[in-house]
Amino acid sequence: MSGMDLRRMEPRLVKDISKEISTEFTMLRIYLDFTEAQFARLKHAYHNMDDQIFVMLNAWHDVVVRCGENPRHLLAAALDDCENRFLAVTKLVTPKELDELTPREREPREETKKLIKEINFTVPGDMAGTRPIFNVGAPNAVNVFPGGSLINHGELSLGIKYPEMLQSMMVHYYDKTLSYVPTSALNNWVQAKVVDIYMPPNLSLMVKDKDSGIFKKTAKSIQQYSNMFLNNGKYNRNIFIQGESGSGKSTFLAKLVMDWIQTTKSVKRIETDYSNTADSDTRVISANFFKDLTTLKEYTFVFHVTLRDSVNEFMILQMIKEQIIDQIWSDKKERKNMYKLLNGIMKRERCLILLDGLDEWTGNAGHILPALAVSHSQCDVLITTRPWKVTETEIPNQKISSLLQLEGVNEPFEISRRLLGCRDDCKDSKDLDKKQSEFKSYILKNDLRKFLISPMLLQLILQSWVEGTEMKGSTCEVYSLFLESLIKKANEQRRTFQKPSFRCFKRTQYIQPNIENVDRLAEAAFHLLFSNTRDCSLVFSDTDLERFGLDEGERKEFAFKSGILSAARKSSSLGSSFSFSFIHKSVQEFLAAYYIACNTHLIDAIISGYLNRYKDAFMDISQVFIFLCGLEISAANKLSSMMNECDLYWRTDKFPNIILSGYREAVANKNSDIILQLSNFHFRLPVTEISDLYNIWIKNTSNILSLYLFIDEGESQSSPERGECASHYEFDMSSCSKLKKLTLWGKNICLKDSSCSSISGHVVWIVLNSADPLPAIPCIERIDLIKVTISSRVLSSLLSSLLTLDHAVHCKLACCSITSNVQGSDTAVSMTVLNKTLEIGFGKDSPGLWDALHRLNIKSLSLDGGFLTVLLMKHGELLSQSLSSLTQLETLTIHLRAYIAIQPPQSLKNLNIYCTTLLPSKLRELMDTLRACTQTIESRLEFGCAMLTNADDNHHEERIHQIAPEEYIPIVQELQTLKNVSVNRFRILDRIRENKRRVQEFCWSAHSNGDIDDDKQNGDNFKDDLYTVFVRCLDDEIIHRISMRLLITPASTSRVSNQYGCNT
Repeated sequence: MSGMDLRRMEPRLVKDISKEISTEFTMLRIYLDFTEAQFARLKHAYHNMDDQIFVMLNAWHDVVVRCGENPRHLLAAALDDCENRFLAVTKLVTPKELDELTPREREPREETKKLIKEINFTVPGDMAGTRPIFNVGAPNAVNVFPGGSLINHGELSLGIKYPEMLQSMMVHYYDKTLSYVPTSALNNWVQAKVVDIYMPPNLSLMVKDKDSGIFKKTAKSIQQYSNMFLNNGKYNRNIFIQGESGSGKSTFLAKLVMDWIQTTKSVKRIETDYSNTADSDTRVISANFFKDLTTLKEYTFVFHVTLRDSVNEFMILQMIKEQIIDQIWSDKKERKNMYKLLNGIMKRERCLILLDGLDEWTGNAGHILPALAVSHSQCDVLITTRPWKVTETEIPNQKISSLLQLEGVNEPFEISRRLLGCRDDCKDSKDLDKKQSEFKSYILKNDLRKFLISPMLLQLILQSWVEGTEMKGSTCEVYSLFLESLIKKANEQRRTFQKPSFRCFKRTQYIQPNIENVDRLAEAAFHLLFSNTRDCSLVFSDTDLERFGLDEGERKEFAFKSGILSAARKSSSLGSSFSFSFIHKSVQEFLAAYYIACNTHLIDAIISGYLNRYKDAFMDISQVFIFLCGLEISAANKLSSMMNECDLYWRTDKFPNIILSGYREAVANKNSDIILQLSNFHFRLPVTEISDLYNIWIKNTSNILSLYLFIDEGESQSSPERGECASHYEFDMSSCSKLKKLTLWGKNICLKDSSCSSISGHVVWIVLNSADPLPAIPCIERIDLIKVTISSRVLSSLLSSLLTLDHAVHCKLACCSITSNVQGSDTAVSMTVLNKTLEIGFGKDSPGLWDALHRLNIKSLSLDGGFLTVLLMKHGELLSQSLSSLTQLETLTIHLRAYIAIQPPQSLKNLNIYCTTLLPSKLRELMDTLRACTQTIESRLEFGCAMLTNADDNHHEERIHQIAPEEYIPIVQELQTLKNVSVNRFRILDRIRENKRRVQEFCWSAHSNGDIDDDKQNGDNFKDDLYTVFVRCLDDEIIHRISMRLLITPASTSRVSNQYGCNT
């Protein structure tokens, strides 16, 4: 390609590249520096995407060439950034050329970018009548607009407004399928209008943490559609709502569709009849939530898709065709016309697409999300899913415009009141008040409130209570009674278990007489859930029913009469058929867990292979695992080991909470011998929930690889009124021989060693080295401590252990309280430790840190405090004392804003000091100090010729005062007269330009030094990172700096006293 003209690309090449660009079109626009307004104008002017791409590239190319830039390099780099390297290296450059492009060659100059942003996309005669008019049908239609054109497809009956007709039909379809929701978890046919019983969800905004990359819930509550769909006045393109099973995600989407219907012209505004309940007053509570229907009015169409019914589909357009168009129209010809209309609408109209249940969609050919065609750029997408799917699918950041957390309902007892209000015996307000009060007392008495966050379980518990069945305890018990209530509808024969295999079956009466049917359903639930093909794991066919003997006779009647299985009619081009599913995914998961508990060999025989086959499988079966912890703990222990092995590879922060939930379920079912395996501990917990975590910890210490512990601030568990000491948990690190990463965050955490006495007020104690003298945590690679308490003695002990390791360890202390006999302090420190070498960067003067350095076995020490304001460095003397105690120290490197007096230890051989400012008097003081040493010291001095003072009374703001470099020359001249001092370099450098980009080259020029021998040492034979930092960060106000190299040999005491004959 070397013979090609690099200044211009042939139009044919631009055209060929245009044809190869598809899904990356939008991203390419960004990397080519076009604005969103230009992009919108481009799409307005050219309706064909191929034309849009070609016009954009052609215009961009001409500007780039006119500016003297290389379009091949810039376009290849942009394609590479859009992850289309193949197109870049096959059409524009060689792979080697692409890899060797410098940052400057990959990005246009600022003036070029400015001209690109001035490109205006227009077409000749761009006015009314000149743009193509899209229509469906009318092959012989006449274009009445001069200069325009009419795009025709199929047939058209004159006078029919197809878009309005589609909208009207969809409204009627939604009114039949989404306007009613079950009010009983036991009877799907007991339903009420969603607008009658709906209560606002507990929705919170989640944001991505910059440091960890993890989405975290914020305190911002989402209470209006504008909060959900808009960001700074612009509509979000891809919105995700995550929530656990049964939290109300599907119902929220149904209510959203009903609200959108109110904004359309296709129906009159629905007037909800409240006369059927005695509780119309409670509706005021929800009146202020999601009332801004004008936000939804911007969407001409809202398409609701259930992903579990389209597991084999990848394109969203095809899903809408099958789930909406095919359900409304049966005639093939009508469907064909509607398909074309649908495609046109999605290209030109603002649409909202609701995709319900991403966690129930298996994906297709490696795709992580259902896809919109690039031409459907007017469509926004709202997706619901379980939380694990967002984490494990590794969805790119640009695909998530907004992430929301749905945690059930805000007022669960208001939901229960509305559900009770639908009953015939609660029509009178007094009867309703009495019933509601009794239900609330029952919930609080039996500690069931934790289940009410899920609308599905709330319905179940309420219905069971109304029918006389009371629930107590675990999730397994709740689902056992749920199953019990379903079975009762098919067979009212009652018999209890004499010796129930599982504790949660103890109080059941209807399961035992129907155990054969339950076992057969459990077998189907398991094998479908863990099938080789995930397509049919949740929605399956009559062939699958036949495999498990559920297709005919008594078993089929039992499955469907009980409601454990449900059926739905599906329409397709081949005719109608039925699909089947369990009443809810969580019910299928409970039955699958029951089947595993009865057949524990399946863990090795089937589950092991399933986990190896799908990367996210260990998260997908999380609820099965939690149920298994309550049913059969030995099997759960084994399964946890397999799941933990998967987590070792994928490292998700969600998995530890699954183990924690499993542990709590096992405890709730009074199981013993709980040995759930977990290697990567990643927990953020309130201070009151440490106990369960601690019990998991003590069973895993020898296998732990990482510990991230964030303790939310709160009150201690002590009882001051009774004078009791605070309860605490000791996490002993001495057994953690494999631990590589340790992160501790919270004021309730204290680090201590085995010799420390009890420290009141801290709930979590981290014991570092109870197995002394062995190194604590010998495999550790990183330690992050934030807001924890640590004594200088413990910190010293930790550093002493780390200095013995043969690998680098990176440590960070932020906002930590370092207690010390000298003085306590808050600190901000980063450290790297490697084989008796310690590098410290500090942002605060920390007496506790200086105390911790005392007497450490360090050979090389680097201190970087170059960003600490001089006047805040108040404990230099303590630091100097600690430095003098380092009897093994051979190399000391210091970077500071201003010089502080130091006391070099007798072992010191190399001293490197880099100061932003250094007064001549301080230089004399330093020389006196060094010449007093009894060993040979090679010293490197770099400093700015300036003085720092504070600005008025503000100790955080400094002023720089220049010092003429000539004031330092007499000192050097005197040094050169001394026999024990060799001045190998004295060089004055003048600033020749500002260092705005923080690069050290070309900012300084050597200055003539008169009679001084400029440089006997023509270069440095070692690399010093702190020197690089010093030069890059030297204030632009400093216009002179000095570079010195000295070799100082021991001098007699008599010659040291006042060599210079002047005051310092």
